[in-house]
Amino acid sequence: MKLRRCQALLFWASSDACITQKFLMRKNNILTIPLRVLGNAEKEFVFEEKADIFPVLADMEQQGEVVFSSPVRIQAMVCCSSDHTCNLKGQVEARLSLKCGRCLKEFVFPLKTAFSLVFVRMEDDTDEEMQEEREMAAEEAGMIPFTGEELDLCEAVQEQVIMALPVRPLCREDCQGLCPVCGADRNVESCTCEEKVVDPRWKALSGLKIPE
Repeated sequence: MKLRRCQALLFWASSDACITQKFLMRKNNILTIPLRVLGNAEKEFVFEEKADIFPVLADMEQQGEVVFSSPVRIQAMVCCSSDHTCNLKGQVEARLSLKCGRCLKEFVFPLKTAFSLVFVRMEDDTDEEMQEEREMAAEEAGMIPFTGEELDLCEAVQEQVIMALPVRPLCREDCQGLCPVCGADRNVESCTCEEKVVDPRWKALSGLKIPE
């Protein structure tokens, strides 16, 4: 099935029957799950979306930091309880192109990370200061506050993807990198360059010229 821009795939399943439905569940270009489809039973949701609907991921692509070669796939089991909390457990998957931090070549990185999130519903309060305090308390407890009749997954999913990205991407663990002298890729060729080892305590003085 080909995915078109601004199109989402959603599947949900219950113990009694398996229902498959394809429709758009987005408000202001943000992924959402209406509470009315949840009820009290645990349901499974699977979304596939292009990375450009997530603001930070789209910005990373524009900056050339990463290229998403597949849609972002989110699978989650969702269960809401009577105390206004919704528990989500699942995983996020995507295939990306990253640049190796040693040899600078691009390589495919299969991103896959599990998550467990708790959304807690906040009642609208006319006192904005009190509302902010409640939301801060929920966040400090590791929960995601929300209001209204929908769960907004965009920011939470985006955060999971960012946390799963390697701090220093490597095409492979034993990547030899580039020669700092001639720039040769040591994974494919050898060179005869000799590296001068400089004591880091004197490195700041390496460019100092003494007049004759």
